[in-house]
Formats: sequence, structure tokens, C-alpha cells
Amino acid sequence: MKLPKSIKIRGTSYKIRQLEHVFDDNGKPCHGTCNATEKIIELEKDLNPTQALEFFLHEWFHGVWSECGLDEESIPEWIEHIFLVGIAKDLTANRIILKRLLDQLDQKKKT
Repeated sequence: MKLPKSIKIRGTSYKIRQLEHVFDDNGKPCHGTCNATEKIIELEKDLNPTQALEFFLHEWFHGVWSECGLDEESIPEWIEHIFLVGIAKDLTANRIILKRLLDQLDQKKKT
């Protein structure tokens, strides 16, 4: 899945890198990371589109959490993962509605 080179999280730019191998803070292989200090999200290149969306949202959420000044340990990783997998599935299932909403936002910006 091709991702943008960067995104804005609460007004802060985060670079997005797609790498062959991604490692967590402990050096263990993982599918993605979010470094809120360096403002970088890293994801594995070889994820299928569904996985890429799920892990992208997961890491994006870590950035949102950090930019809101919340403690990383205050939400269990498994709860976050289940919640964001659900959002990914819903976005995929409702992509027409999401596209219409985004199109409407674009229209408002032009006026």
C-alpha cells in the first residue's frame, strides 16, 4: 500500500517511512512504530492493504495520543489494536460514505 510521505497529527508533521524491517524500542521485529519524539511513523513495506491500513491507523493513534500529552502506558496496546482494526474494517466497508464526506470538506474549503 502506498502511503503519503507525511501526515499532520494535531498540527504537527510526522514523516512516514515504509521499510523492509521495523523494530520496536526493545529491538523486536514489529509491523510498525511511532516515534513521537522524532515525529516519525515507520511501517513494514510488505503488508497487504488491509494490514497496512490497520497498522497505519494504529501508529497514527500513537501519534495522536502523544500529541494530546497523554501517557503512552495509559491505554493497553491490545485495546488500541482491537479498536483500530475495527475502524479500519469500517472505513473499508464504508469507503463511499467516507469519500463523500471528504469531498464535502474539500468543497467547503473552496468556498
